[in-house]
Order: sequence, then C-alpha cells, then structure tokens
Amino acid sequence: MKVIFSAEQAAASLWEFGEDRLADAALALNDDQLRQAWLIAGSSYLAPAPLPAGGHHVSLGHASAFGGSDLG
Repeated sequence: MKVIFSAEQAAASLWEFGEDRLADAALALNDDQLRQAWLIAGSSYLAPAPLPAGGHHVSLGHASAFGGSDLG
C-alpha cells in the first residue's frame, strides 16, 4: 500500500508534530525519495499498533510524517 502525498504535505505533517528540522529536509526530497516515502507511509498507516500517546491510532498525517522523516 502507498500513501501518496507531496513533499510539501510531508513537511506540513512533520511541522504539525513539532519536527521542524525534518520538515525542512522533507521539502528537499527528490522524486525517487518521495516514492520511497509513500511506501514507508503506507506500511506505517496499516500498522495495527496504537501510537504511544493515549492509544491513538496512526492517521494519514502521522503516516506522511513517518514517510517523510525516514528519508529526510
């Protein structure tokens, strides 16, 4: 599964979660890195485990942040 987003969307998600340094790096992702990020985001979005914060599950915003941060 892929979660498709732009570099700008990944950066916005990272910024939303307080990862300003990684947000800047996400803006520099090339097309190949962005395609890899979609796969990473897809695998994290399907993860059955809840997030550590209050048992919340992974949202699309989390998935795009995870995908963008793993390559930035």
